[in-house]
Amino acid sequence: MERNELEEVKKRYASWSSEELIQATTVEKNDYSSEAITLMLKELERRSVSPEETSNIQTEIKRKKQDETNKYSGIRGILLVFLIAFLGSSLVSFVDGLTILLNYTNEIARIFSIALIAIGIYGIFTFVLLVLKRKSAPGHAWRQILLTFLVHLASNIRVFLYTKELTIDMFFWISVATLFWLTYLQNSERVAITYGVSNETESVGIEKDMVFSCPKCNKEIQRGQGFCSYCNTEIDWSDYEKGHAN
Repeated sequence: MERNELEEVKKRYASWSSEELIQATTVEKNDYSSEAITLMLKELERRSVSPEETSNIQTEIKRKKQDETNKYSGIRGILLVFLIAFLGSSLVSFVDGLTILLNYTNEIARIFSIALIAIGIYGIFTFVLLVLKRKSAPGHAWRQILLTFLVHLASNIRVFLYTKELTIDMFFWISVATLFWLTYLQNSERVAITYGVSNETESVGIEKDMVFSCPKCNKEIQRGQGFCSYCNTEIDWSDYEKGHAN
């Protein structure tokens, strides 16, 4: 890092609040380079932020994260609409497949009917997982939606080959719905938090290994500090491997 750039970064971190710096060096530390984390820790050290202040700020960060988790957790809003639509689609697939199986003897039609019945059963099974908030549920839902789309695509191709006609309107809306729900499952914060498929819910608490004890006075220090804020002892971080961490 160039000297001018380094000074610019130092000034930027100096303008941050202590809460922002502590949050960046704990909860969000994976978003920054080790060099940036070191500069932030030096800025905190320059401000002589006490362990009590650090602990209070960490507790407040944890509370805010928990509030955010509570806000986005649970089967509500668009997620509830998704579950209702998902169950409806699964039941329709099952009934359609059963109807075709009972009324058509054509071998290809029977293959499609079995595929629809299987997708319907898979969808109902996935719906139960979604309601129970199992971690694997969004992945199953994603696959079931994609399989349903592929079966409809194959069905449209079959109809075209036999009749030279395409049901463009219906297939268009199926495609739009498929794209919408797959995107929603992939990017929804509510889905990620409710089903625990995001690291966000696992990083709500402050990591305990970010706080250590000075090898001389045994006071708490943050990882990366060059000197103890209490006794001014130079910190050798290789000591951490020897058991000085809390």
